[in-house]
Parts: sequence; C-alpha cells; structure tokens
Amino acid sequence: MRSLGCALALALAGNAVAQPAPQETPWTISASGSAGSVGEGKLDSGGNVSLRLVSGSVGLNYAPDWRWSAGINLNAADYRFDFSGDGRLAALDPWSDVRMTTVSVPLRYAFDRQWGLFVQPSYQRAGTRNADAGESAQWGSVAAVTYASAPRKLIGLGAAVFAGLEKTRAFPIVLVDWQLSDRLRLANPLTAGPTGPAGLEIVYALGSGWELAGGGAYRSLRFRLDRELPVAPNGVGEYSGVIGFGRLTYRFDPKVSVDLHVGGAFGTRVKLEDASGNNLVTEHAGTAPFAALTFRARF
Repeated sequence: MRSLGCALALALAGNAVAQPAPQETPWTISASGSAGSVGEGKLDSGGNVSLRLVSGSVGLNYAPDWRWSAGINLNAADYRFDFSGDGRLAALDPWSDVRMTTVSVPLRYAFDRQWGLFVQPSYQRAGTRNADAGESAQWGSVAAVTYASAPRKLIGLGAAVFAGLEKTRAFPIVLVDWQLSDRLRLANPLTAGPTGPAGLEIVYALGSGWELAGGGAYRSLRFRLDRELPVAPNGVGEYSGVIGFGRLTYRFDPKVSVDLHVGGAFGTRVKLEDASGNNLVTEHAGTAPFAALTFRARF
C-alpha cells in the first residue's frame, strides 16, 4: 500500500488508540467507505504500475465503563493493479485484482486511570481472484502498554507479530493520541495490523467542523497469486513503501465525517516470489501521486 494502495487504507482507519468518549450506550457501531487511486510509478526496468482502490469497513464495539472495551472489525478491500510497458516485471503483468478481507478484535483494559493494555489479534485473507483461499491467510496480533497522563494525552509502546504467506514479520509500534493544544493533536492515522505499523499524523482543528492534517506511514501489501499463473503459480506478490499525505476533513457532526487524502507514494517496492517465498523479481517504482475520498460514520 497505504499504497500505495495500502496507504489509501488511511481511509478506513480512524484513530488507532483514541480514548473512548462518554456515551449514553455502551455499544458503538462504526462504518466507512473509501475510493481512491495511485498514479503511475515508473519501474526500474521500464514500464509502469498504478492502482485503484475501493474498500469498506464495519465495526462493533462494547465499552460498559472506563476500564475495558472489546470490539470486532471487518474490512474488505479491492485493489486493481495496472502494469503497462515492456519492462521485465511490467511485461509479466503478474497480477491485477487483489482482494483483502480482514477481521480484527481490538481489546482494551485499564489497570487504573493511567496505565492500560491494548491487544488486537487479527486474521486476513489476501489474494488474487483465483488464488488458493486456504493459502492466502495471514494472522497475528498487536499488543501495547499505554499510559495516559490526562484525557486525550495517551502514548503506548508495543510490538506486532504476523505470520503467513511464507513469511513471519515482527515490528515495534508506537500508539499516540496526544492533544498538544486546543487545536493541535498528534495521533496515529490508521490501525497497526498485517499491513504494517500505524504511522503518525499531526492534526490541526480549523474550526466550524473542518480539520487539516499531514503525516506519513510505511505500509506493505502481501498477497497470494493465482494457481494458474504462468510465472510463479501460487506465488506471492508484495507492494510496499512509504506514503506521505495531507488530509482535509469535514465533520457534519461529531459522528459523521468525510475525508480527502492527497499525497505521494515514495520508495515503492514491487516483488514477485515463488510459492515457497523465494524472490524472483524485485523492482522499485518511482514516486507517484495518490488521492482518496472516505466517508465515515459512528452510531
């Protein structure tokens, strides 16, 4: 992604560690939908790669009191890649339609008013249209200890481990939801998970429902390929890199908002591996622009 297509998953995000606000009912339902695209990035050996993204998510959370909460989130995304030109990788046209479905279970427990624990196991299936569903899975968990010095002043440190698709990945994570002033806030723009760490953004409240933000993140899409692919049947594709973005948000009310993300994908790497995870082709893509529009609601 990101994304990078994955980066466009910024759209699905919501804050990874935002502290729940008091509410009349312990149950919260959230939903979001996003559409976007990443422009052409020039590959090392020639040719280009670009993509379009459509995604949606729905979540249910239960928070009976300040001490703990539990939820379940379902996210589905469709990434449409387009390889063009005569370069080594582009000429192979190794994949086009990649589908990802992720189920995650965010759990929070507060030991006291300051210290808490955040755990989020997740399961993901990621593959092209004719990929073997049983071999398209990734699973693992994020875990972090958090410290809140005051409302909207939270920081957490932890790690994530995910396995599947011929690879096990582990990375540290930093969770942040820190109000710097009346208008300025530092936070995670998206949730850490199988596609990578959460990233960071700085947010400025413009007033009258408007919000402006900028940040970045590293994301990685990894997925199973078609069983009948002429090159690397049942192999693995990967699309990863760093995204820098700007975000403009309008909140119709505290529970309904629309986001516009624009930015660039940097240091993008595209990999083709065989069914055992051995590298066959790795190429880098040049910087490419991206944009995404997202609608979010909470009930």
